Amino acid sequence: MMLKKVYMLALSICISLVSLAQVSIERSVIGPLGILSSSEKIQISATVGEVVVSTFETEKSILTQGFQQAENEDLVSSYRSESILSGLSVFPNPASDILSVKISSIDSDDLIFSIHDIFGRVLTSQPRIKVLSGIEETINLEVNTLATGTYYLRILNSKGQLAGSVPFLVN
Repeated sequence: MMLKKVYMLALSICISLVSLAQVSIERSVIGPLGILSSSEKIQISATVGEVVVSTFETEKSILTQGFQQAENEDLVSSYRSESILSGLSVFPNPASDILSVKISSIDSDDLIFSIHDIFGRVLTSQPRIKVLSGIEETINLEVNTLATGTYYLRILNSKGQLAGSVPFLVN
């Protein structure tokens, strides 16, 4: 009987110590692959290899939250907003000195071009570049200062909406 009490006391202490241990989890997305999809009522953003932290359920929906949370500016493997851009391509890929961006906008707008690393950090950003409606334009971006690796070109419109995101390589 005494051994059982000692065992229960030891077990209680162990559980208390484990529950008091602090774990720090930082928001970090390791995999560069993912998807961003949206409609008028819902936006879905996901990455490959995301670790699930918690799940909440109601009668009408299920929400599973991980490290990566949906934002309008999330990096994705490749994305073009069909309501903002009618065409988007980059070349050469891989690039070494200059990355050329061929772009067609549905409406005339001032676009912001920025280059991000695979962790989402902004490495370079161009001032607003005016593009005209329906005219295919080529914008040249210098990439000769970037180390060899994978990067993302992100394009925002004048309202701050994500117009497009394209991965590219630097060699």
